[in-house]
Amino acid sequence: MLPCRQGILGAISIILVILIGNDHKAEGMKKKKQQLPVPQSCEGSTDNYVQYIPGTLNLILTAPHGGHLKPKYIPNRCEKRWKDCECMYRSCENPDLSISVHNDRKTQELTLSLAEELGKLTGGRPHVVINHLHRKKMDGNRGECIGSFHVPASLRAHRQYHSTIQKAKQSIRGAGLLIDIHGQAHPERLIELGYCISKAKLNARELYHEHTSIRSLFERKKDKVHTFSNLINGEASFGAFLEQMGYPAVPSNLHPSPEEAPYYPGGFTVQTHGSKSGGLIDAIQVECPAYLREDEKRAGFVHDLAVAIKSYLDAYYND
Repeated sequence: MLPCRQGILGAISIILVILIGNDHKAEGMKKKKQQLPVPQSCEGSTDNYVQYIPGTLNLILTAPHGGHLKPKYIPNRCEKRWKDCECMYRSCENPDLSISVHNDRKTQELTLSLAEELGKLTGGRPHVVINHLHRKKMDGNRGECIGSFHVPASLRAHRQYHSTIQKAKQSIRGAGLLIDIHGQAHPERLIELGYCISKAKLNARELYHEHTSIRSLFERKKDKVHTFSNLINGEASFGAFLEQMGYPAVPSNLHPSPEEAPYYPGGFTVQTHGSKSGGLIDAIQVECPAYLREDEKRAGFVHDLAVAIKSYLDAYYND
């Protein structure tokens, strides 16, 4: 019996050694991963994930969430709250911010068609900036940390995307407008317009131009629009132009606030590239309902959206 007992004990010892060794190895790999440095310089991406079509109009169209590319060498972003993600970089932004990796379907196609339609209506060309990476790999409408997780290739693309928008802005002389194209599937099926005004403030009618993405527009056209509320949810608002084309929008003269409905107030792009902090380029986030982005509806919607944008430009930027 003794030899068998010794053999069993020896086998158990070998198994324990293997398990302990694997635990130490895994712990060592984890520590090594956490010690990877944040890249210091990621300028000059050569990955061609950002497309820029230069324009001639004082209008920029951006599409951060319509990309299709999912290169395997770029790890997927975490689909959780930031503080719950197992990530090597944990030191930035709001820890309770939810992270989405879902694309806004057909927004890239909508943006390109919109640029073409605006060309037909105006005889000019809007500037177009498109992110071709899927949102699983990079989110152009978030800050660098959550948008790229500081993965080198993602960070290069993120910085290239926003530096390209900046390049487009610098090519515009005088006042201009950026339209950031997005998609949502809220059951109310309203076009949601984001000016960096929260849902709570819209509902409470607390509208102050100083901290919005169209600050410059109001300061330039105050004598024409009279009040800032008129520019947000009155007859002078972009929402009113869309309502005239038959598309319910919020905020607008007919839908002044979201009330209890879900609403996107405007993300990183309009916060960063609008006139909130100065400058003459305003920005509006346009959240298009899912049904308007489908193939059977998109062409008609693109035409009407182009008409509304042209009318808005003529009223406040080209007069």
